[in-house]
Amino acid sequence: MNPYFFVVGCPRSGTTLLQRMVNAHPQVAITPESHWIPHLYEKPWALKENGLVEHQLVRELAAHPKFARLGIHREELKKLGRNGYALTYSRLVTAILDLYGKARGKSLVGDKTPDYVRRICTLHGLWPEARFVHVIRDGRDVCLSMREWPKVRPKPGDFTTWKDDPVSTAAWWWEFNLRHGREAGRSLASRLYYELLYEALVTCPREEC
Repeated sequence: MNPYFFVVGCPRSGTTLLQRMVNAHPQVAITPESHWIPHLYEKPWALKENGLVEHQLVRELAAHPKFARLGIHREELKKLGRNGYALTYSRLVTAILDLYGKARGKSLVGDKTPDYVRRICTLHGLWPEARFVHVIRDGRDVCLSMREWPKVRPKPGDFTTWKDDPVSTAAWWWEFNLRHGREAGRSLASRLYYELLYEALVTCPREEC
């Protein structure tokens, strides 16, 4: 069942590199960063009392800027809600990922969104069989990458301490994400959670993939 796996980790840890490597596999497709999967699920208006999705959720999803990157037309999304079965949130997302994979001729679909390292428990609750690949990179290199990031406002840059002390801020952000991922990972079966060291990936890419 899709999502087959999630690639997560502190931003600037090499998740994009892994995404591009695995995406080259003939059976596996990895979506662009989504950000909306847990975000919309946790909205108070997203689900009915019986757990089925509200029409507003479908409308919000269709309008989400990240959803457009999947290349799925709004009519295809609306059609999912008219297929005659009870549409839970997990089933809706699964159907969307199935469409994404089908358009690329691939049966297995994963998601690469680094920030989901802090949402592993939520995602596991929705898809108990989904796997998680936690990419971990040396925090010093993550800090250097963050400081050279071309984006105007990287996530650590949202904190007031970034301007005066970017190194300590980056170190805290790295540790915060790493700790959340590992704590959640320990609660999962070993077959569902794997820690991938960035340094091992670039040294032995074939074996690690």
